[in-house]
Amino acid sequence: MYATRLTSTSGSTPTEDIRTVVRAARQQFEGGQTLGMTWRLRQLEGITRLLDERAEAAVQAVSDDTGRPPGEALDQELSAARRVAEHARRSLAAWMRGERRSAPLLLQPSFARVHREPNGVVLVVTPWCEPLRLPLTALVGAVAGGNAVILKPSELAPATSAFLAHQLPSYLDPEAVAVVEGGAAEAEALLAEPIDHLFFSGQRETARSVMRAAAEQLVPVTLAVGGKNPCFVDRSADLAVAARRIVWGKYLACGQTCLAPDYVLVHEAVEEALVARIAEAMLERFGEDPKSSSDYGRLASVHHITRLERLLRGRGRVVIGGVIDRPDRYFAPTLIQGPADDEALMRDEILGPVLPVRAVSGVDEAIRFIRKRPEPPALYLFAHDGGVEAELLSSTRSGSAVVNHVGLHVGAPDLPLGGVGAAGRALQGRDGFESFTQSRTLLRKPSRFDPDLLATPSTGARRRLIQSLR
Repeated sequence: MYATRLTSTSGSTPTEDIRTVVRAARQQFEGGQTLGMTWRLRQLEGITRLLDERAEAAVQAVSDDTGRPPGEALDQELSAARRVAEHARRSLAAWMRGERRSAPLLLQPSFARVHREPNGVVLVVTPWCEPLRLPLTALVGAVAGGNAVILKPSELAPATSAFLAHQLPSYLDPEAVAVVEGGAAEAEALLAEPIDHLFFSGQRETARSVMRAAAEQLVPVTLAVGGKNPCFVDRSADLAVAARRIVWGKYLACGQTCLAPDYVLVHEAVEEALVARIAEAMLERFGEDPKSSSDYGRLASVHHITRLERLLRGRGRVVIGGVIDRPDRYFAPTLIQGPADDEALMRDEILGPVLPVRAVSGVDEAIRFIRKRPEPPALYLFAHDGGVEAELLSSTRSGSAVVNHVGLHVGAPDLPLGGVGAAGRALQGRDGFESFTQSRTLLRKPSRFDPDLLATPSTGARRRLIQSLR
């Protein structure tokens, strides 16, 4: 066994069992078992082997939980997580080497360096919307950083949670990496234990509760919460290309990804043309009957249908879509034109296959619109005007920005995926490794040469010399 699964017959994890798991993780970390490069590499290799040897079961679990077509689950969840693990394995030696820093003349001769050291016992709590990629990507950063890890997958993705709980035991160190299944009660019990760092990815309201609980224990928290990712299409853009790429990025997993474009702002001069192009791209991708398309998935639960129906009660025009089959969890890819600014569709994160398009007078109005909302995890721009690009990027803040595509940066494992403010730190690449580690400064002075410039008593001449050397 190489991991721990905790579930009782009642479906909850007893508090005493959680305490035992945390104590075991603490013992492994404080005993130094997680610190060496060999241990870290073994865990990263184990994640890769898991995804290679249990690929079919992993894809099936993701499809069961999210409604994603198997091919999409393979590409966007399993393969994405595997790339992150492989990149970390190849880069780990460089990440652990540390960084040489300079020291002023006053401190010479000396040797200064900054190393990244593990945070300790890390709790990772992840959401349902990307139930394999997000937990494993966070796990990669945590074990690469030399931490003992307790992974709490979402109870709203039960098949993938069970997959991780059953399969990780065969691939990772059982004492230092534990999987705890369950819901809010289990999360609360974990937060009551003495952990060293919490990584939470999920919705903002839940994040507030998690932050309050962590504050009671003075536990440092890294948040990676969702948001409304804007997309601005300028009149200089290639509208056909923009439409195809927006449709691709928006309707992956029926829009149930944290980096999907949440709404489109378009220059009013090309609004009608873009809306027509998006409708054409939707028909081209999914056909006249998306329900029968092998490329179009389902919502994770009927609950999300109810939530999305509420978002459609606004004043915008339904251009295409809006068809629902509740028992099948089917919600047709839907395009809305002209919603009002104050509608829930333009305020709340959608996490579904509904795309609102709203006209603006130009990049200045787009900037004002975007800046009225919390900084998003991603911002997308379609334009061939360098001035528009410079103005939009310099006047807004976001975790990532992609020009003339959407969501493509997820496929580059060394690019950080994070956000601003509540959207939190990065998840993958070196930045992900640094999210789960902290800096430790090392300054080394030789003993064979011992100038006494800093010794007392200090004369006026000595003070002047010290000032000149700072």
